[in-house]
Amino acid sequence: MEEWIRALNDNSGAIVALTASVSAILTILLLIDARTTRNLRLDAAVEARARCHPPATMALELNVRNFGPANARNVVITHHLAGPDGKAVGDVMRHAETLMGIGDGPRFLPGEPIVSLDLQEMAAQRLTLHVEWSWADDRRRFWFFPLRHEGKQVWACADLARDLHGGWSLSEHDSAEDLHEIADKLARIEMHQREGRQVLEQGFRALIKATAVRTEPAAAPPPEATPGNALTRSPARRRAKGPDASPPVDPSDR
Repeated sequence: MEEWIRALNDNSGAIVALTASVSAILTILLLIDARTTRNLRLDAAVEARARCHPPATMALELNVRNFGPANARNVVITHHLAGPDGKAVGDVMRHAETLMGIGDGPRFLPGEPIVSLDLQEMAAQRLTLHVEWSWADDRRRFWFFPLRHEGKQVWACADLARDLHGGWSLSEHDSAEDLHEIADKLARIEMHQREGRQVLEQGFRALIKATAVRTEPAAAPPPEATPGNALTRSPARRRAKGPDASPPVDPSDR
């Protein structure tokens, strides 16, 4: 026991240095982990995928979506089909959005309208789908300068046709798209009902007005004053007006 105590006393400086080194390493690891966790909250994971179009499974659909957890800003997407020689078939399509929330993203049908949308025909022509996208999120370079991210993907239509149609998988409608269509149809129904109520109200007002005009009695015209039938009143029955008016004189008092 005394030997152990003597050894610790003799090597106390080395032990302190080793302990400080281990503490420094653990502190650095904790800082790296905290920064990584913070960056994950600021990262917008924007990805592209190719799949079968739900309404028509023979068509190819390109979907670019933000999987979060942060919002993507100033998103720019370009896509086109290329032939076996690498030249673009048709126009290079460009799409841009100022803000793309979590779970949001546009959908495209590549090849419209020059090339057929049938995936099997694209595979027979040995076409390839090229997609490039870029975006910015809350991450910064040196804490101040915005950091822009880029992504690129190339798919061979023959591989997509084999992978998407080879297993005879079942395709289902997108629930978000179905809810959007239902809300749109309900809004149209409410608009038509509102227009119908306005037309009925106008018709009822016109009917009530016409009925009131028919049932109102006609006013008798005033009698015309002529020399033969002029209305006269006896002077005795006339009463003077004003504060100095006196009662009518009785003829029997004369």
